[in-house]
Amino acid sequence: MIASITTGSKFKHLIDYLLKPSKQPELIGGSNTGSTAAEIVANFELVAAFRPTTKKPVKHFVISFAPEDGQLDSRTKYKIAKETVESMGYRCNQWVAVAHHRNDPDHYEAHNHDHIHIAVNMITHTGQRISDSFDKWKMQTVMRNLELKYQLKQVANSLDRVRRRPQQGRYKKFEKAYYEYLNTAKEYLDNPLAKLQPPKLPREPEIQELETLILAASDDKPTMSEFLARMQELGYRV
Repeated sequence: MIASITTGSKFKHLIDYLLKPSKQPELIGGSNTGSTAAEIVANFELVAAFRPTTKKPVKHFVISFAPEDGQLDSRTKYKIAKETVESMGYRCNQWVAVAHHRNDPDHYEAHNHDHIHIAVNMITHTGQRISDSFDKWKMQTVMRNLELKYQLKQVANSLDRVRRRPQQGRYKKFEKAYYEYLNTAKEYLDNPLAKLQPPKLPREPEIQELETLILAASDDKPTMSEFLARMQELGYRV
């Protein structure tokens, strides 16, 4: 499983998105917070008001299952959501879990995997704010434990992945190689009669190369369809 975490200020924005009819949402469970978007938002806001100094009480988890996990039943999704919330330290907090259908009209193509959204109120019923320090690292441990417990495909942690974002040293290494290439190229062009080997342009780290292509494809603020078409022409499946 791969999880993402975001923090926000408006429960309504998140809950309206999670229960958007076109996404064919399934309310799979949570603490007793209501059955409609309006009820859930009202209950969340009522408790969040106990700590008005917290400007961003909204926590949003997205858990994506591997395609190899197949289609999970609602009961399993609920248990995974509940254990995720509790393992992350939100044992006394309001939360609600929603599953979206694989055929999501807001996406370019249908998902080939299941995924669930979890909305959490960071404020407890006693007005305490749960600390979210190191949440992203904690979440990876939670995901690995749940994968083992429910016999799901094991996914490597971000630091263990081969194709993670290059470290700063790799950028500096590329820049050094690139400046050496420029000097060699100048020497090659300035001495056309010399039997010099043409220099080979060093390749950027893969993620840096992708970032460059994305910036170029979106520079003139295209529509989403235009942007997707450009990325596909470059060989990327979005």
